[in-house]
Amino acid sequence: MVHDRGINPVLGVILMVVITLILASVVTFEVSTIGSGLEDHEDQYDDAVTTLSANPWSGSQGDLIRISNNQAGATDVKYRVNFSIEPGSPTIGDTLDEVYIEVTTGSPNMFSNTELADLISVKVDQGNDGTYERTLSGDADVWQVQNGGTSLQIDFSSSYHINSGSSIIVVFDGVDNPDTPGEFELRVETNNAGNWHTGTITIVD
Repeated sequence: MVHDRGINPVLGVILMVVITLILASVVTFEVSTIGSGLEDHEDQYDDAVTTLSANPWSGSQGDLIRISNNQAGATDVKYRVNFSIEPGSPTIGDTLDEVYIEVTTGSPNMFSNTELADLISVKVDQGNDGTYERTLSGDADVWQVQNGGTSLQIDFSSSYHINSGSSIIVVFDGVDNPDTPGEFELRVETNNAGNWHTGTITIVD
């Protein structure tokens, strides 16, 4: 007598359900991972993720100036300014009125094509610990390109009072890198107070 050997129909259904659940779990995990990556990518030029290492910015954490593209002649480059308020700064206790940035090496007109619409974010890290307690982007109301495009002044109608040890992080795009490679020094101050901080960007060929 010939006997047909096969999987019990009930067992077969159970196996199919298990396999389907496993496949569904794998697909869900992959989609969620991809979604997370897209979120990071969309937000990567905001300062919320600048606690990451060098990506997406060239330079090192804590640099005064970091840029998204360090190629000579690159246009519409994103810049990130991280200005820390030192103890004893004359601006402590004052409201934030302005941030001034200028190139002191050569005369590249880097900021000529920037405008207020290029401002991505302005945030305040009161403890300089990577946590942002205030957002001041909406308080920026004047954007002045000066000195033939070598300097930029952003004015604020802000009620934020500057604290010692805090950091002001400004992210904007629209900058045109110098056409020639080299190291370019930039300096930044707040409130026209002479509290200069100096940084360097490296432009490569």
